[in-house]
Amino acid sequence: MDESSSSQSIMEDRISDLPDSLIHMILSFIDIKYAVQTSVLSKRWQYIWRSLTMLNLDVSQLSGRSRTGAFTKFISFVYKVFLFRDDHRIQRFQLNFRQDSIDSSHIDTWIDKAVKHNVEELCIKNETMDEFSIFSHSLCTCKSLTKLELELSFGFIFGSEIASTPVILPKLKSMNLQFRYLSPDNVKLANVLFTKCPALESLVLDIRICRTTNLRISVPTLKHFSLSLTSGSYLGPNKVTLCAPNLSSFICFSNLLDDYCLESLSSLVTADVRINIGQDDKVNKTEIREAKKVSYAQSIMKLMIRLHKEKVLSLTNDFKVWQPLLLI
Repeated sequence: MDESSSSQSIMEDRISDLPDSLIHMILSFIDIKYAVQTSVLSKRWQYIWRSLTMLNLDVSQLSGRSRTGAFTKFISFVYKVFLFRDDHRIQRFQLNFRQDSIDSSHIDTWIDKAVKHNVEELCIKNETMDEFSIFSHSLCTCKSLTKLELELSFGFIFGSEIASTPVILPKLKSMNLQFRYLSPDNVKLANVLFTKCPALESLVLDIRICRTTNLRISVPTLKHFSLSLTSGSYLGPNKVTLCAPNLSSFICFSNLLDDYCLESLSSLVTADVRINIGQDDKVNKTEIREAKKVSYAQSIMKLMIRLHKEKVLSLTNDFKVWQPLLLI
């Protein structure tokens, strides 16, 4: 190979020769701010960001002395992203504002715009204390959403749209909800939400703090359910009712001092029960306080009776792991 051929090989832009779908995939791993900046690379890249199928908006990356000014510019930037976007669908829309407060009207507007672009996956992460709700009418009636992930702090409220909308998210198949705090009113609306998702197959609930209340999951289409109630973090015992005739796998991480009512689990194949011993209930790292031993034993036996029809049962606690029990 001569010198000119070698130089041409080195200067060859192979990335730009990739199809848009692969470039979209590459850009999906970075924040939208950096994805937009690739428009200066060449004419080939000038408008690619306008049709990105995955939008990742991360407010937590803002830093520096002029953080307030940068935050204002970020809000304006997001609006411009939607303004100049073409008609391509949005496969995944992710918003992370763990350390900053965003006016709920901005969040509602961005979600509405994502819905208009037939968003399929929505992921919201918020650890601020401000009160807000994402369940606007447009989201509740979104016909394209198949996956919903929420990681929310104390200020979240479900909103009245859930109660007034006949069917919510008709194509939603997967829901992952993580709450630092779930109020009694939110629990009531959550119970309604579950019944109005006719295609839901996978539900993951992680609740850190929950006041005494009744959580009811009644979903005929549900196949996989995971529930985590962190020990010692909720006020008083909860009643958890599960009615899912097509459920095949059940995961429960709890101290089991709650009241579990398991109904219509005729299709259940595997159950993974992870017993979390509360810190106040331990003598040390390997022993439960004498006064609590009977309560834990009764709770375990009560749950075992209700799970007697599954084929494989796995029991785990803070101290050791029991091998899966084959109950065929």
